[in-house]
Amino acid sequence: MVSLLTPAEAPPAGARHRGIAARRTRLDPYPLNPISRWVLRLLYAVPYLAVAIALALIGDPAMVPNDELVARVAEVDWSRADAAWVSDLYPPISTLVGVLTPGGAVGLSVVGALVAGYFLQKVREALVQKGFRGTTTTLLLAGLAANPLFAYTALENLPSFLALVLFGLGLLDAMRFMAWGNTEAGFRAGILFLMAVLSAPEAFVYVLIAGGTAAILKVRRDQPGVRMSNLVVLVFPTAAAVLTMTALELAFLGEPFRFLIHSLAPARGLAAIGHILFATPEGWVILAPLVIGSIASVSARRPWGILLGVTMFTVYSFGNAVGIVPASAAGNTFIVLILLAFTALPAGRTRLQDTVNRLSGVLLLVVAWASLLVRPALQAWVEPIVAAVVGSA
Repeated sequence: MVSLLTPAEAPPAGARHRGIAARRTRLDPYPLNPISRWVLRLLYAVPYLAVAIALALIGDPAMVPNDELVARVAEVDWSRADAAWVSDLYPPISTLVGVLTPGGAVGLSVVGALVAGYFLQKVREALVQKGFRGTTTTLLLAGLAANPLFAYTALENLPSFLALVLFGLGLLDAMRFMAWGNTEAGFRAGILFLMAVLSAPEAFVYVLIAGGTAAILKVRRDQPGVRMSNLVVLVFPTAAAVLTMTALELAFLGEPFRFLIHSLAPARGLAAIGHILFATPEGWVILAPLVIGSIASVSARRPWGILLGVTMFTVYSFGNAVGIVPASAAGNTFIVLILLAFTALPAGRTRLQDTVNRLSGVLLLVVAWASLLVRPALQAWVEPIVAAVVGSA
């Protein structure tokens, strides 16, 4: 007998609960078995762990953000507890991870690999919950997982990667909240966005993107005020924490926003960022996911997805120009655009939409590897890893 259920709804083989076949719902985890979920997470982490080991063996003469985190943590004076010291600990989550992780930069790479495995399982879970077919899910996930920018960030820039992962998890929960009315997911998303801000300063830009998403997403006409309600749920925890910290710094140090100002990267200016984006191959590669996502949005009859992508891209570029987003995290634009596409795009309802979604995954992967041709620093990072793998084979 042929099932009429979609892959997201079909009951797992042999599953029974009080004699009734269990049916997958939108909020069911994937896989349903918790042991299987952890096995999947470890399987996703294995390639990154292998690269982390290769990096440890071949050595990395270039200074990477993980090295900077190790140096910063080593300079912390743990005998102090004044207001300026608390401010200097920002971002506290990354600082705490740096303190607790043994092995220096190598240990941070291992942590990043494990976090990547967990995150990729959660992304696949969200795609399954949305009803994407197996092949489409695999291709879309490959556009993220096999992306050298994603691997570099996971293994060499743990603060930015933690912020990116927490934002991504929050974005997936925000989708469950705004599209499916799951209130628990909404509150969880707000907390995750706050944790992202406490992991890296560029996450302030991510929270603005989340707020823009809440304001742009289409809602039912018979639900007045729902956009503002969504915005408050998603942004309030971050806003409350930032305002509290700012008030304390103003009261005790006379320097509001000291924690953020001291962590800013050198500003590059809007003109310089605009030139990079629109007049250089490196910028065209960054723009490519926006174009791919826009085409997919049109095919899915969701033109507001284009507005969402353009808004996100504008906000992120502004953050890069003023120094909130450091140059080492500029490539995260590519990854954030992919995550937004996963959130906004529906599963293919027609053969054309399904084909476009699959083609989008393939194109994202091609563009990601094409970025090696226009990013000498990334190419210099990948080449010795490839050489080590080929040499060991």
